[in-house]
Amino acid sequence: MTVHRSLGVKAFAVVVLMVMLASMFAGCSLLPSEEAPLPPPLSTPKPMQVTTKPVTRNTISNYVTAEFECKSTTEFQAKMPIDGTFKQFYVEQRQFVSSRAKLYELDLGDLDLELMQMEIDLRSSEKAYSQAKASGNKDATDQAYVKWQTILREYNEKKAIYDQREATTPISGTVHYVSDARPGDYIQAGTLLVRIIDLTSLQLVFDDVTVEGDAARQFLTNDEVEIIVGQDQDGKDIVVTGTVIQAPNAFDNVFDSNPTIEKNKKRVIVEFDPKFSTKFIYGARFKVRKLVSQRVNTLTVPKAAINNYQGRTYVYVLDENGLRVERDVVIGANDGAIVEILDGLSEGEEVVTSR
Repeated sequence: MTVHRSLGVKAFAVVVLMVMLASMFAGCSLLPSEEAPLPPPLSTPKPMQVTTKPVTRNTISNYVTAEFECKSTTEFQAKMPIDGTFKQFYVEQRQFVSSRAKLYELDLGDLDLELMQMEIDLRSSEKAYSQAKASGNKDATDQAYVKWQTILREYNEKKAIYDQREATTPISGTVHYVSDARPGDYIQAGTLLVRIIDLTSLQLVFDDVTVEGDAARQFLTNDEVEIIVGQDQDGKDIVVTGTVIQAPNAFDNVFDSNPTIEKNKKRVIVEFDPKFSTKFIYGARFKVRKLVSQRVNTLTVPKAAINNYQGRTYVYVLDENGLRVERDVVIGANDGAIVEILDGLSEGEEVVTSR
């Protein structure tokens, strides 16, 4: 009896405990309950920080451009006439010289003394020939004649060399180049020693049209062109005007194979007002451009504003909230910096140029 009563008490206690646990966990779930939604933000998103530019009216100019070399129509190059020893210069770079001025001298050693002795021998041999001829002795006459002519030939050859010991300039001008030759240097024939140029007769030359193909061929005789001689402090081109005085088109119907004509068929020459000569440097290269098309007072935007994607051309504009939105546009000419707008924008609207 005691044992059965004890088991019954335990069973009752377990039932009571289970009832209590059930009541504690009633309405609870092991999964998290759904949370209430967050309230909307108190302010709208801030506009993106972008750079904009207005749609404005401008002139778009397109040019064909080539690089020309500054040369002189009048120049003289004094070259070493023979293989020999250099003695001294009589001019220096940037010096102005008049025509017939002495430029340099060669060291010909004792050639002057040799010529003096040969002149004596020449007179003696000529006299001997005359005497042999007067004697009527044919063999003696022939021998005397050969000796006389041999001395005369040698004398003329050496005299020709001696006459080249000094170089003079046939033109007046400025010394543009002087070799670094020093007294006693042995120099080969044909080596340039001095160049004289007339700075009052400068012009711009493009020597081989085939180098730039169609670009240089668009320069035609009598075309007015612009020559870029530098830039100002704002980075804008400083321009002087010029005129094409020779171009390949002038020889289109010339079929002469003369080397000079063949060379001129590939040459473009631009002349400019001599008052601008101080802006040009002999041997320097200058960009020359010819206007080929121009759009005046047309709507434009900076090139940086134009976007292209899958055949679309568009810009970004800002809506009333300052947010970027796309706007399709139709574009026209451009000069590399600004682009013409044919449709899609109005003057004064702002377009995004960076973001």
